[in-house]
Amino acid sequence: MTQIGFTSVPDSLSAIHEGQGTTGRYFRFLNSYLELIFVYNQKELE
Repeated sequence: MTQIGFTSVPDSLSAIHEGQGTTGRYFRFLNSYLELIFVYNQKELE
């Protein structure tokens, strides 16, 4: 999304959701944000 002009929240590059097996990337808008969630650890996710 950054390649098409959106700005990601800087701290979101290391946003690991401990115990859930996922990590996220956040994009801020005027009055909201969008979080894209990715599998970080398959065993932890299960």
